[in-house]
Amino acid sequence: MKTTRSPQQLRLRLSSLKRTYGKFIRDFPKCFFGGCSARLLGAPVLPPPPPRQSSISVAMRARQRRGVKRGDVASPGKDGTVSRTSGEHCSVSGGNGVACVDDPCQRVSTLSPRVAADVLASVFGGISARDIRQQAGRTYGNAGEVLATGVSAVLGAIGPLGHEDIFLDIGAGVGNVLAQVALMTDMRTCIGLEVRGDLVALGQNCIRQHLSNHPHLAIVEIRLANARDVLLSRQPPFCDATVAFANIFLFEEHTKLVVLQELGAMSATRVIVSTSKSCLRHRSTCSQPYCKSWNLEHQIEVRVSWKATPHPIYIYRKKLNLLHSPFIEIDFCFLSGRDAPTSQAGTLSVALRTWNILVLQHLFRCTHHIQSNHRSPAAAPPSELALLLSDTILTILCSPPSFGS
Repeated sequence: MKTTRSPQQLRLRLSSLKRTYGKFIRDFPKCFFGGCSARLLGAPVLPPPPPRQSSISVAMRARQRRGVKRGDVASPGKDGTVSRTSGEHCSVSGGNGVACVDDPCQRVSTLSPRVAADVLASVFGGISARDIRQQAGRTYGNAGEVLATGVSAVLGAIGPLGHEDIFLDIGAGVGNVLAQVALMTDMRTCIGLEVRGDLVALGQNCIRQHLSNHPHLAIVEIRLANARDVLLSRQPPFCDATVAFANIFLFEEHTKLVVLQELGAMSATRVIVSTSKSCLRHRSTCSQPYCKSWNLEHQIEVRVSWKATPHPIYIYRKKLNLLHSPFIEIDFCFLSGRDAPTSQAGTLSVALRTWNILVLQHLFRCTHHIQSNHRSPAAAPPSELALLLSDTILTILCSPPSFGS
């Protein structure tokens, strides 16, 4: 590779890169290797890219992956392309034919972390550092991402994810995290928000070019928007996300506050993964609204692209709030004579409501017993309170609800 720089300039540049990414060249981000020969870098020779699949090959492969019968897939026409290969059906449309798989139980198989990392290298390997470099003075525009090993560690800490889950990536960049989640899990869809239009265009172009070879990527969607201006807790499809990944470490401070406030108010979300801690002065008696609803479950160190040392990732899981449970809400509606919400009342039986009412009545009797023997509940001895509490727990455990009616 020819260059106009002097040997001294090259040595200084290499020393600077080693201070940032470590002393081994193999640990550098792959975007540095996009325009260089693999032989000169000492890296193993990559196999040639697979030949482009024809429309008939795509249809056959979709049928083999789904395990459907031969008669369920019709061969497409000359210009057939895969339009969707996830969730409820896999359709190959274009030309004169349409192939449709209507079996929602059989989906495209997920990939292992190592295979997924190889696929990501082939999909986004053509993006160079020059393509994603932010403007001078705009740190919040940095395209830094969690590396593939870090995303695999995060997915392992979250636990199993199914087809009912929706993944939201705030600060998606070119969409490499979205693509890895789509490859390794059975998500329904993966949605990303990115403020830089050039990164959105790069990511969409890379995914579109490799969609025929990797149908998992059909569920990936990158949208151009500023997270500060989006009502994540109210605006669909963002409010329907069950897992949210907030890569907000390099965001402006006021944008971080807005994003964390919106994430904390999302009712459908059960797990939040963030590159920044939500409450820097958190304590057991913290009164912040976010801390009241979310519990810091894991803190792991992962490799990232914007610095050489590992970066902490914080995984929050929603706390179980019994006072806002639909069972309790329907019980009080039932006691007060008001109609319960239709969406909740239709899912519960009368037996379950009756069982909850019996438990509430037992608690009322315990309170009345304390007040009859003492002036106030605070004056009751701890031993008596403990006895009444254990009696209540035994009542709950020994009288389970009956779902027979």
